[in-house]
Amino acid sequence: MKQEKDSPSNQKEEYIVSAPFPTDEEKGTSDLESQEEVALNNEINIEESMVSHLLESEDFLPKNDNPIATQKQGMFPIACDDTEKEIREFMVTSSRSNFSKEASKMSLSARPALERQVGMRNIQFRHIRVSQCNIDVDYFNGAHIHEEINPFSVSIKYDELEAMPDFHKSFRAQAQPGSCWDQFFKVLDGLKYIYSSILLVFCVVLVNAGIFARESYMDIHPAGSFIIFWFLILWLAMMEGGQGCIVGLKQIDKKLYAESHPISLKINEISHKGDNMERVIIGRQFLVVLVVFLINLAGSAKPLADPLNLPPLVNNIFLTNGVALMISSIVLGNLTSQVNAAECMLDFINNYFMFFTAYVSLAIEYSGLLHSVYLIQYIFALMTKSPVESDEPPRSLLQNFVFWGKVTASTVLLFFSLAVTLEALFRSQSGIWEGTPVWASVILFFLFLCVVGLMEGMQIAAFSLMNMPEDELNKHSVAAANCALMFEGTNLQAFLIGRQMFVASLMFIVAKIASISVEEGERNIFDVPDGFQVFLNTGLLGAIVLTVIGSLAWRVIASAFPLPFMSNPLIYLIIRICLLLEMVGICSSVWILSKGTKALFKYKTDENYIPKDDTKNVEP
Repeated sequence: MKQEKDSPSNQKEEYIVSAPFPTDEEKGTSDLESQEEVALNNEINIEESMVSHLLESEDFLPKNDNPIATQKQGMFPIACDDTEKEIREFMVTSSRSNFSKEASKMSLSARPALERQVGMRNIQFRHIRVSQCNIDVDYFNGAHIHEEINPFSVSIKYDELEAMPDFHKSFRAQAQPGSCWDQFFKVLDGLKYIYSSILLVFCVVLVNAGIFARESYMDIHPAGSFIIFWFLILWLAMMEGGQGCIVGLKQIDKKLYAESHPISLKINEISHKGDNMERVIIGRQFLVVLVVFLINLAGSAKPLADPLNLPPLVNNIFLTNGVALMISSIVLGNLTSQVNAAECMLDFINNYFMFFTAYVSLAIEYSGLLHSVYLIQYIFALMTKSPVESDEPPRSLLQNFVFWGKVTASTVLLFFSLAVTLEALFRSQSGIWEGTPVWASVILFFLFLCVVGLMEGMQIAAFSLMNMPEDELNKHSVAAANCALMFEGTNLQAFLIGRQMFVASLMFIVAKIASISVEEGERNIFDVPDGFQVFLNTGLLGAIVLTVIGSLAWRVIASAFPLPFMSNPLIYLIIRICLLLEMVGICSSVWILSKGTKALFKYKTDENYIPKDDTKNVEP
């Protein structure tokens, strides 16, 4: 028997959808009103027992016992991203009257996610009650374009007090197969995987052929160069993936994985203590740059090298210019480990190799080699009149003396390193391409340093502007355009992958330019003794210059002045280049390798060890 609508004891819950409608300019007002009228006439009432079932459901998908089971094929919620929490809170606090107003206040990170799930831009939001709506969905390049009503923000509203939206996590996997665009992009992805894998195999074979042909710059037995090269690749992979794991696990209660991952526990206990996180990141950054310099030394081919009797043009591109070495190192030493570490943080660092890496990073920072970056940090803190945050008690008089002594020594070392690098460039004793004029080599060196620095800082600056009110950001048109491009649609993931490719490539180029190559019998840099010249040839000083001037200093600047940083017009061009690098699929083999290594090492996602509810807002 039907209950009275206003009966408090038998009040029914309502199935509420926050639905987008095109603006009046895009659709006539009559169409908008008729669409709303149809939705209002198809109001759904959900029984209380079903409400509790849906609230506890992990994946809110149309099922036979769901009131919208009679919907047409292709209608289902869109995947949410890391901004799910903000969107959830937004759905809870918004009402029918203030929905559009509250949507405009969302952060830059959440608004594009909201728009992606809606599938339209420049939309007006309205609260309506819907049921078996006619929803036409087209699938195009992994995105759903909803012509009518989009149920992305389906929520259960109980007694008009609270709402809990739930989104499906893999909209592409649930897409209806058979559409022409679906087949086209599947074929395109497959072609990228194939040619990228073939290119990777070719580059790896070519680099190692050069090593065994004694045509690399490391003057030791080829077997020794081969072992050193692959050890450095593996170490680079561990460092690239390990940092993300240490940062990502900071907010996770360590008791949850103390028994299952004891080594991960040891690493995080020391890395998360006091200011050690910052120290690990600084030391690790220098270690990465140093390893890149050593990989360049072990794997770079000498001029006119031809280990496989290939055409001169092929050798010039892949060996002389180092393209083969860059592709091999980026795919095997950078991206593959980062893809695995993003989902399997606990398993990835649960080994003593990462334990060793964490302590080496701390040791490098403790040595004071990079303490000049703290001077830059304090200068910009003084300029912005903001304190330098610390999780440790104030330093004692003796600790301050030691600290500033290290800062002074590190600053002197930085200027000496820069002087040595420039002297090698002026005397044509660097690793830059033969025939390059001196003035051009100096310009290229600083140009590449600045581009690397921009890419190191732009990510920090962009994420710092996420929570800035849109009205305030729009006052700075260049910064607003850069942020909009970076966070539009699926651009963020593509940008991060392309950025890694671009940064790693430029690091190899800078390493090649900054490498010192003084042949026997030539005059040493600053007339230093031969023994000291051998030390200079290792590239250690060039690594210091690249780490401080080309990386850490820009991060400090971006953190202190994110808005002016993102107002640089060059950043828009850099974002476009990063998106293009990801689109062409040169490194698409990463996805195949990541799945293979994940199966080989039996990595499991973190959800297998940590309950989902315990992954946020947990004290370390």
